[in-house]
Amino acid sequence: MVGGFLVSAIMAVVALRQVSKGGRGKGLAMAALVVSAAWMLVLATAVLSGEKGASGSVGSLRPGDCVNGLRDSGTLLSLPIVSCTEPHEGEVFAIITLAGDDWPGAQAAAEAAQSQCAESFLGYAPTAANDARLALYFLHPTERSWGQGNHSATCIATDPAGKRSGSVRG
Repeated sequence: MVGGFLVSAIMAVVALRQVSKGGRGKGLAMAALVVSAAWMLVLATAVLSGEKGASGSVGSLRPGDCVNGLRDSGTLLSLPIVSCTEPHEGEVFAIITLAGDDWPGAQAAAEAAQSQCAESFLGYAPTAANDARLALYFLHPTERSWGQGNHSATCIATDPAGKRSGSVRG
C-alpha cells in the first residue's frame, strides 16, 4: 500500500511539472497529489495509533485486557494486547500485591501469586471458576523487580487447549 501511495504521489508531481509546461489538467494533478498525501496520513495514523494489538508492558496490563505471547519460562516484559473478541491466549483478571518487604524467593512468590490469583478469579468470573477447560497463569515479580518496589503479580485466565474468543466473564 505504501508503495502505491508513493508512486501515485510521484506521478502527481510529474503531472504537475508537465502541466506547467503548457498542458491542461493542473487541477486534476493537484487533486491527485492531495489525495495521495491524505491517504499517506491515514495510513501513518493507523500504524502509529497504538491500536489494540500493540504490546503493553506487563506493568501496564489491567483486568479485562486480553493478551497473546504467553510462555512457560523466562521473563516477560511485554505482551501483545488484543481485542477480547479476537482469538487470544489469555485474559488478565486481577493485579494483586504480594505481602512482605523482603524478597520471599521465587518459589514463595510463585506460590503466593498462585493462591491469591485463584481467590481473585472467583470474584472476577464466578461462573467460569468451575470451567475445567480454563487454567490460571500468573506473572510474578523477580528478585530484581521486587528490589525496585514491584510487589505485584498479574493473574491471567488461559485455555490450555488453544486460543479462545470472548471474555471469560461470559
